[in-house]
Amino acid sequence: MIREVRTDVVDCLGLCKHGPNAIVYPSGTWYLGLIPSDAPEIVAKHLKGGEPVEHLAAARRPVKKRKK
Repeated sequence: MIREVRTDVVDCLGLCKHGPNAIVYPSGTWYLGLIPSDAPEIVAKHLKGGEPVEHLAAARRPVKKRKK
């Protein structure tokens, strides 16, 4: 269960063209291309319930290995 919520506004985190976006930590779940009606579901299910909203969450991709 989330006990604290903090909101920040930033210029871009690298996926601006898909915005408006939100990231929920500590899971690091990204939500891209949100509309106002998405917010209540994210608050209820993810922030209060602790479960990402799968149909709104961005697909996770494996982290690329950096070349040395």
